[in-house]
Amino acid sequence: MLSRFAALAEQGSWRSWKTTRAILVYTVRLAGRIYVLHVFQKKSKGGIKTPKAEIELIKSRLKRAEEEHARWLEAQKEQQT
Repeated sequence: MLSRFAALAEQGSWRSWKTTRAILVYTVRLAGRIYVLHVFQKKSKGGIKTPKAEIELIKSRLKRAEEEHARWLEAQKEQQT
C-alpha cells in the first residue's frame, strides 16, 4: 500500500488517491498511563463491524495491560516506602 501511495505522490496525483481501508487504534488509559492494545488496517468487506478475532485479541491484550498496570502500581508503592 505504501509503495502505491509513493508512486501516486511521485506522479503528483496523491490527492486523488482513495481507499476503503481504515487504520484502527484501540487504546486504554489506566491511571494516567496509556496502553496501545491493537493497531490494524481494516478493509471494508462486510460493513463497519470489527471482526470477532480482532475483538478477542483486543480483550486479551486489555487483560495483559491491566495486569501490567497492577504490577507497575505495586512497584510505585514500593518505591515510595
